[in-house]
Amino acid sequence: MKKRFTGAAAFVLSASLLLSTACSKKDSKKKSDSDLNEDIVEVVEDYFKNLSDMSFKKVKKAVEDSAFADLDLKSDEFDVLSAYLEKVEIEVTEADGKEKKGTGSATVSVTYVDLKTIVKDLDDSDDAEEYIDAINAKKAKTKEEEIELDMVYDDEWKIEDDTPVYDLLMDEFDTICENISGGAQVETDPTTMSTTEATTVPTTTEDTTTTTTTEATSEDSSTTGSQSPSGLQTLPSPGITDRHIKVGQDFLDTCGNHGFTYELSQGNEYDTYLLSLPADDMALIYCEFKDAATCDKYAEQLINQVVYTNMHMDKGETVSDEWDGNTHHIYSQNNSAYNGHSIDMFIYRDDTIMVFVAIDQFPQADVAIEYYELLNELGVWKL
Repeated sequence: MKKRFTGAAAFVLSASLLLSTACSKKDSKKKSDSDLNEDIVEVVEDYFKNLSDMSFKKVKKAVEDSAFADLDLKSDEFDVLSAYLEKVEIEVTEADGKEKKGTGSATVSVTYVDLKTIVKDLDDSDDAEEYIDAINAKKAKTKEEEIELDMVYDDEWKIEDDTPVYDLLMDEFDTICENISGGAQVETDPTTMSTTEATTVPTTTEDTTTTTTTEATSEDSSTTGSQSPSGLQTLPSPGITDRHIKVGQDFLDTCGNHGFTYELSQGNEYDTYLLSLPADDMALIYCEFKDAATCDKYAEQLINQVVYTNMHMDKGETVSDEWDGNTHHIYSQNNSAYNGHSIDMFIYRDDTIMVFVAIDQFPQADVAIEYYELLNELGVWKL
């Protein structure tokens, strides 16, 4: 069953991963007297970390031929898989390889939630939330198995084929996907999963698809300007702080009142909260940095490495780019890299606070105005 997820969570998860890896690098090296090949251990551990984070682009970079290459998930399937993979724990027990020969191997002990038991206990339920709750339950049954991974070396170590990982973890997940989608004769519009029927697109979204950033820069031409996709303005707008957001617990409580849940990740230079909706068509990151210079650095990386690269702006995609106060607004219309979805993005930057928002506009569907009302309430964007 070939799968590939698309949606706002894809951007937010990749952004969260960027912040996590850039701010706080994990030391996966073994003790100096270990018999393990440290380079192979690091590659394998990073592979499973990226898999747990649902960062499939990085997963595929670590593997010569990845069984996860064609993964294609619907919103609720994505949520179940995310909860499941997050619980996976591994330990590399053996790692051998010779760079000159170009071959090696790794033995990995994998502990994971027993989905077969969950499927049986839930009597083939079609409710994604029931599967998520069962996976996250403290009494969830786990299994531990060892797998062998062949390694290849060509300037760097890679996993030759991750089919053993896929076969171990994904077999019963396919059954869950079949249960969730079983009997659904008509596909529902994902934009209606957590919103009312108010689907009028706010003026701000309509303007970004038809106006250039020259119009939006009449306030301050020194910090904004009309940009083509190949000349995207990537630096945070300096000296513009005319909008202030709710901060800290006030921000989280407001999002919680709108149905968001969040996870906290802490690094040496930041605290970041990954917030998400079950519907998966709007998600955001709220970050507090130790100082303004650090916030500037990662705001630039976020725009360059996550937004610019993932949106394929250099490949002629329809993109508008503007500053409004201290919010950098980027709108990509009918993006071919994401099955024709349009993505509305907001990067708020104010001193030591940064907020990244991604709203997934499904083809032939309007965005719920409640999303923009929330951004207005938080102070990220003005209606």
